[in-house]
Amino acid sequence: SLSQNQRYNMQRKEKRITKSHQMDFEEVFERSDIQKALEEMLDLHKEIWNSKGEQGSFDAHPLNKIFHRSIVGQLSELGRVVIYTLKIDGKTAALLYAYAYNNQIFYYQMGRATQWSEYGIGQVLMKFILQSLFKKEGITAFYFLRGTESYKYHWTKSEHVNLHLCVWNQTLWGKIACFMAQMDRSARKALRPIRRTIEKALSK
Repeated sequence: SLSQNQRYNMQRKEKRITKSHQMDFEEVFERSDIQKALEEMLDLHKEIWNSKGEQGSFDAHPLNKIFHRSIVGQLSELGRVVIYTLKIDGKTAALLYAYAYNNQIFYYQMGRATQWSEYGIGQVLMKFILQSLFKKEGITAFYFLRGTESYKYHWTKSEHVNLHLCVWNQTLWGKIACFMAQMDRSARKALRPIRRTIEKALSK
């Protein structure tokens, strides 16, 4: 469904790299390889966010990395984790960490080497991933995480709507509990930019 202009831009990005570099795409499924690829993804994800003066989601809490290392170890045995890697001249340039379930692939996070940022390396990796999935029998969908980031619309115009439903009893305490839950969500959203500014200041 990509437009002719989008196809041209993707080909141009790829040719810009392959003109003077060797590029290799790989899908990692085996548990032993998954663990190694996950560590590379965590390092590159941190690298790209630190280059912006911000903190990546995996570093926001000390337990985040522990959780993902544990869950990947368990789910990889069931074939429900895949990490897509793109190497340039034998060195990892980008990785995409995803979950596989019911013939569908669910994007979770990506790590990219900052030295390849100007080449649009993340989009090049995504191109390889989607091309690979189109060739596989049985794969029915590739899902991005929720959110309206612009890069997602480079690939599709289709959307699934997520709804947040708050149900409460028609009692005073029920109404108070729902009100507090709504206020908590609003407060966290409003305070997010302030938190990022403080974290940036503390990291200097």
